[in-house]
Amino acid sequence: MLHQIDTRIFGIFIVQPIIILFFIYIVIRILKRNRNLLTITLSAYYILCASGFVVNIIFFMGTFLPDDLAFILSILYFISSYLVILSPIFLVIFLFLMKRPDFSSKSYILFTSFYGLGCLLILLIPGGIDIGIHTNWIPTYSWMFLIIFYIFFSLIIVIPTIYLLTKLLMNFQDRDLRKKFFIFLIGISSMIAIFYGLVLYNTWHDPTFRAIWSIVSLMVIPAGLLIYNGIGQNL
Repeated sequence: MLHQIDTRIFGIFIVQPIIILFFIYIVIRILKRNRNLLTITLSAYYILCASGFVVNIIFFMGTFLPDDLAFILSILYFISSYLVILSPIFLVIFLFLMKRPDFSSKSYILFTSFYGLGCLLILLIPGGIDIGIHTNWIPTYSWMFLIIFYIFFSLIIVIPTIYLLTKLLMNFQDRDLRKKFFIFLIGISSMIAIFYGLVLYNTWHDPTFRAIWSIVSLMVIPAGLLIYNGIGQNL
């Protein structure tokens, strides 16, 4: 248990603040360059991720306070988790907008709302997430939760992403543009892998894996940079 707390402290007070600052920097760069539906959509991904990590830091700091704050801490953890898992939908919509600039605002709202509702229902699965004083505020996901999330995430995020990336890549003939898009592809693929790993991290409480993941999770930074350098900076 002590080892798990040590790895969490490293991840929450070192890794996550770095990610937050870096993502804020990227959002400023994107929106400073141009403000349109594409840039706002891409920025939404970074903003939601960063916001989720900020709430998670607040949650973890609250675990050292009196136990009568348990209900509030549970809500903070729920909000943090929801913001983070909601964020990748904006990467998918970003790709939709690149492929179809006429992507309607109605479709945008419906697609986002459907995914957001799905994330909410998954987080509310009975017995899916166990966290509280009895777990020392270390979240434990059930394997059923992992399976349901993986299926949902794969169907709504991963498969559409692969399809859209393939279609877009086929439309690009310019060598430099294809090179930049390939960089973007590596970045978004890395982000997807990170989401899978994050859920596994909270499900499989193997000390060795958790220690390794605390380091591997830093991959969020280069992945975010690849997404920005690939296409984001040219919007």
